[in-house]
Parts: sequence; C-alpha cells; structure tokens
Amino acid sequence: MGISFEEFKKRGTIFEPIRYRKYEQEGFGTPSGKVELYSSILNKYGYDPLPYYAENPESPISTPDLFKEFPLILITGWRHVVYFHSSNRQIPWLREIYPDPIVEIHPKTAEEMNIREGDWVWIETPRGNGRIKQKASLTEGVHPKVISASSHWWFPEDLEAGQGYLKSNINVVMPSEPPYDPIAG
Repeated sequence: MGISFEEFKKRGTIFEPIRYRKYEQEGFGTPSGKVELYSSILNKYGYDPLPYYAENPESPISTPDLFKEFPLILITGWRHVVYFHSSNRQIPWLREIYPDPIVEIHPKTAEEMNIREGDWVWIETPRGNGRIKQKASLTEGVHPKVISASSHWWFPEDLEAGQGYLKSNINVVMPSEPPYDPIAG
C-alpha cells in the first residue's frame, strides 16, 4: 500500500476507489482474459472443461433405498449475519441476537413430522458420526423434501465438558470419506 503499519494504524481504514467495468481494460481472471464457458484450467487438470449435470451420488434418484430411511435432503452452510463463520459465539450480546443454531424446514414437512416452530430437532445422516440438534424454523423458502442447517455452531459455555462443538455443529454429521465432488471435495 506504500505506507507503514504506524501510518495504517492512524488512518484505520483504506479504501480503493471503486472502478466499475474494469474487465473492459483488464479482462477477467482467466487464462484467456475472457469469460470462459470452456474452462481451460479444468481441462489442464484432466477434468471435463464444459459445464454438465451429474446426479448426486446420494440422492432420491441415485440411492432410493437410502431415502426410505432418510427421506430429507440436507443442505448446509448458511450463516447468520451476526457471526463470522464459527467466530463470536462467546459474545453475550451476539448470542442475545441469535442464540441458537437453526435448521430451516418447510411447514408442510414440519407438520408431517409433528415439528413446531422453535422445537429442537435431531439431525442425522446415513454416514455421519452421531447426531446433532438444531432449532426448527419453519419457512416456505426451502423445498418440502429439503432441510437447510446452519453451519459453524458451537457452544462456548460447554467447552470445559469438551462438548461445545458436538451438540449442534453440522460437521459432526457430515462424512469425510467418498463420495464427494472430485474437484472441490
């Protein structure tokens, strides 16, 4: 940035001027400098360079018998704006704003499973390591066959017992062995 750390501390923040349409002068961050529908990078590493659809290896279509026992599709990763990934669960006023991990469930699905708004529900997967619990939030924003679990949850008040992350962190029920995406993991 051309300034010392001491100068940066005095200024506090530095903003680059916003430059709209910079791709017109600099291109895109691809080998060709253009938008690439054909990915030369994927091709270089032996992957299909064109977008394509592949059915998930564990889905109602790929593994219908599995979905007799586990009838819902789990998606994960959403975060609440008051937290940064897994940080700040120990800050009391943030916990007042957003005290619990939330799993979103369609109202029709919740009714079929006798789940009400705010109920604690167990989440488990066929290849996970145990189960976790999160609070139900009923929303028509998810498909009736899908649940959307919040990520990165831990309870700092339970760290001494060694259980702070085991109660509600979705990673507990996510397997780390295949099948997984061959490119992104």
